[in-house]
Amino acid sequence: YTPEKPVGPQALPISPEQISDWKNEAAAGGTISSYSLGGNNQGSLGPVKVLGDVNISSNAILTINGTVWVAGNLNLSSNAIIQLSPGYGAYSGNIVVDGRISVSSNVLLCGSEGYQAHKCNASVGSYLMLLSTNNSSNPSSPAIYATSNTKTAILYASDGLIKISSNAKLKEATGYGIYMDSNADVTYETGLADVLFSAGPGGAWQVTSWKEVQ
Repeated sequence: YTPEKPVGPQALPISPEQISDWKNEAAAGGTISSYSLGGNNQGSLGPVKVLGDVNISSNAILTINGTVWVAGNLNLSSNAIIQLSPGYGAYSGNIVVDGRISVSSNVLLCGSEGYQAHKCNASVGSYLMLLSTNNSSNPSSPAIYATSNTKTAILYASDGLIKISSNAKLKEATGYGIYMDSNADVTYETGLADVLFSAGPGGAWQVTSWKEVQ
């Protein structure tokens, strides 16, 4: 289909400079080689730079205390839960990944409101964003892959492809390219255009505004 008035290319809403600032925030908290959390265990992370992969297995619960920079891949297995620390309040946080992000079925990503009975509590305007700078545009190995029944917040691929599998339901997906299977559902919430991001609870707050391309 060729529209009568083709839409020209638009710049993505988050600049490379902002992504670099987030990486610096994470690295200021220290560096670790890799991170894994499995079973029914609970853990916390951030601000920190992870040189290798981050693997969160089924039923594990990870709390984000500050910006996390993953130099490797981020792998979230089925039923894993990631939430922002309550100290974020109405601010949002992110995990920046140089490699690929894989989000399996029924993964739960919550803002500072937390969760109950494998469901995020009512939103307080706080979101968790997973951001990949990987440049893969191949649907068989995309920068971000979200599978069926994913319950998540914001997915962002600055240079690559986001593949959304059938029946996946997302708050927002923004990327260089987006590939959607049948029955995939992306619902953009009113107010996401002005989400504010923080370096983490407490200390010095570094906030920027998010503006969607219309």
